[in-house]
Amino acid sequence: YIMNETEITALFIRLTSSIGLLPYIAYIIVFLFHKDEYTLSFLVKFQLCMSCLVYSGSYLFPKTEVDSFFCKIQALLNTFSDLSVLAIATSIVFVAQIGFSRPIELESKKRLYFILSLIFCWIVPISVSIFSILYGGTTNSSDFCWIAQWKAIFIFIGIRSVFYIIYYIIAINLLITVNNLVARVSKEHALIDYKALIQKNIFIVSILCVVFVIYVILDVLMFYEISLPGEFYIWLVTGILDCLSRPCFVLLFSFDKGSRDELIRILTCKKEEEKLVEQSEMVVDN
Repeated sequence: YIMNETEITALFIRLTSSIGLLPYIAYIIVFLFHKDEYTLSFLVKFQLCMSCLVYSGSYLFPKTEVDSFFCKIQALLNTFSDLSVLAIATSIVFVAQIGFSRPIELESKKRLYFILSLIFCWIVPISVSIFSILYGGTTNSSDFCWIAQWKAIFIFIGIRSVFYIIYYIIAINLLITVNNLVARVSKEHALIDYKALIQKNIFIVSILCVVFVIYVILDVLMFYEISLPGEFYIWLVTGILDCLSRPCFVLLFSFDKGSRDELIRILTCKKEEEKLVEQSEMVVDN
């Protein structure tokens, strides 16, 4: 038996998705056994892990009939996690931006920001996904289910594009803020490492953006029934890159405790100095 191109693509995507499950499971274990780490940053990153877990898990579904229950579930999970990962990446840079500009407010309003992140990262993507599936139906492409009708596909592409725009506005603004601070500190300062972390964040999201653009181009070519030379290899490489970029994202932002602790120390340094000044003044008064 010789596998056709569709089956080969599906096999490689399932293999890379299975490998991608490992960092997600590891982070869940870290989350369950380190309850003292339940900071806002930690909780947002846990959401990223769960969203990526949903994405990889959606590719492990066996091939199903179009319009079957499992086909709809697979399409729903896939479209949801596409938007959710972007929303959570945006939440990460937003939390970092608030941490730099208003660290005390971030701590005092942690519950409010967490609720807002849940709405933005989960309720909005799942609502868009349900609308896309109900409005556009499902189809079986490369052994995986997705949106069927082109109108619904282009609406989904438009909404996802808006998510990218929001992310880049916040992320670039954060990078400029950090870059201005780095210009005033020594090369050994922890902000240098944090700047590199933000750059890696933007880099990985940019990989997702490139994959998204390639998918859009391929979808448009399919819509106009135009074929490309080597199209099979383009689909194969793009699918593998798409599946591997998410575990890289989780690995980058889930196990950086040292960087996170150092950043918290930097942000709270001024507050601690003010407390020491107040205590010393009280001692002098007494």
